[in-house]
Amino acid sequence: MAYEPKLDRAKLLSGPAHIIIDKTGLEAAWKYCWCKGTVTANIKPSWKDVEVAGFGPIDKVKTDENVEIDFTPSGNFDADMLAWIYNGILSKRIGAQFFDATDTPVHLHSLDGKLLSVTCAKVIQVPTLMMGVPNQRFEGTAKIIGILGNNMARSDANALFTPVSALAFGRQPLPSAWKHMPVKATWAGLQDGDPAADIEIATKSGWKVMVQVQLEPEPEANLGTVTYKVKSVGLQASCVPLNLTETELFHDKVIGSSRLIGTSITGTALTLAEDYGGITVVLNGAEMTDHPIIYDETAPRAGECFWTAFRDFSTGAASDIGSIAMTAEPAA
Repeated sequence: MAYEPKLDRAKLLSGPAHIIIDKTGLEAAWKYCWCKGTVTANIKPSWKDVEVAGFGPIDKVKTDENVEIDFTPSGNFDADMLAWIYNGILSKRIGAQFFDATDTPVHLHSLDGKLLSVTCAKVIQVPTLMMGVPNQRFEGTAKIIGILGNNMARSDANALFTPVSALAFGRQPLPSAWKHMPVKATWAGLQDGDPAADIEIATKSGWKVMVQVQLEPEPEANLGTVTYKVKSVGLQASCVPLNLTETELFHDKVIGSSRLIGTSITGTALTLAEDYGGITVVLNGAEMTDHPIIYDETAPRAGECFWTAFRDFSTGAASDIGSIAMTAEPAA
């Protein structure tokens, strides 16, 4: 019989999806991370090859399997969104577990009414946080890793994910969830540590806040990855200052009072604060780690400057490297 192609148009699927970060209670209470652009979900197995001399690879055997989701957050945020996207990473010590005993599911909800649920998943790559009215809230993509549910066998139902099911999409984004606020940036690094004289930094285009996280998978021989452990955590901020002079960029508090190799610089907190309803970022022990002077016809005298956070040990106990939180309500 001659081949006669045909196609069911009902299977020609396309369209965007958004992420439900908390599906507790009634639908009206579900919390969404609204996305822009493409959201990609993928099963990512690991394999070992079986090889025989003279025949080469004759098989491959699965050694692990996780879910990866790549997305770009659109910029809505509140306390729950911040807690979800940063996972308390700035307060974790090196070697700490990234996943704990309580599973944290995420759900991809498409506008055409399909739901894909991942049993235990967290954000492992965070986008750059942008502060300042001209900026979008986030810049760049984020990545979620989904692992085996706690105390579950690989053969258990929904151990890694729940197969796609129908669920009508009935929610709408509210513009009020996107905040557009000026940011006040203060740093005592140029003022001899006097909080009353913290320098307030004006910028050309706001601030970028970068959280750098390295995680190490923790496998069990018969189960694959059962958690991740924290290998390193870093926190940086950058801007193009408009009101820093050559003297300040080469100040002893920035470059150190000695030119001798082997000397160090003591950092002080850099605070980036939006008004109540916005975000406050604190870089503890912040040192200015890049601070170029630019001589140009039109460019500001300072190039893009970077601050790097370090833990503070002055109280006898290590501080967190910094914090990212909702700005506290002012006292009445």
